[in-house]
Amino acid sequence: MTSKQATLLLIRLSLGIIYLTSGLSKLAPEHLGNIIGPVGLEKAFSVYGIAIFIDITALIQILVGALCLSQRYAILGLVILFPLSVGIFIFTLVAGFGLTPIINALLLALLLYALVAEKEAVQKLVKFKIQGLRSSNPYLSYSNKKIPDLALILVCLTSVLSFLEGLILNLLATISFILFFINLFQRKDYLFLDYLILATFFLVSFIIVNAMVLNRFIPKAFYVVFFLIPIGFILYMARIIYWKLVSRNHK
Repeated sequence: MTSKQATLLLIRLSLGIIYLTSGLSKLAPEHLGNIIGPVGLEKAFSVYGIAIFIDITALIQILVGALCLSQRYAILGLVILFPLSVGIFIFTLVAGFGLTPIINALLLALLLYALVAEKEAVQKLVKFKIQGLRSSNPYLSYSNKKIPDLALILVCLTSVLSFLEGLILNLLATISFILFFINLFQRKDYLFLDYLILATFFLVSFIIVNAMVLNRFIPKAFYVVFFLIPIGFILYMARIIYWKLVSRNHK
């Protein structure tokens, strides 16, 4: 796997984790955590009569996040995510959400990079041609659909059952993330550093989605995420440097 392929994979994983957990936490804020956005927005904006739009946004975030994590259908998720990401950026900017617009601008930049990298597939999808999905690199790299399809079904089930109390939502969401990460190993061309990075991503996603439960037993357990993210970034930079050295030696 080249550095560009690894970078695009990590972008898809990052966007998937961020938007999936953001959407799920909006539907079940007392049970499922997220990393970038406030919860309870329905109450905050109910006075303006737009609470329903928060729920719709949550469902779309869940959809695009799950599609990005599936890898097989990631390009479809990225295409759907673009107008949503632009809308969220404008909304947070106009509403005065502090530093949130800056974060959303960064996510939008990563999204644009991922879309440009698959511009031929994107052009076909925009024209509603299914070949756009089937010709995308993620679709071809993760050809077995059983595991990602099952993970997508569990995400849908988590959304439908979001009104329930108890650990069932955490269990369903956690199993979904496990399946998404098992699916990654359809590829056999990872470096050792890639496995370490993917393990870091899994730990981050596990802590984020189960933050509410973990905090009951270990106060401030969520803050471990802010320790793991820099570690993941350092591993990624080490991977980039290693690949450059290897590529140079093979010339």
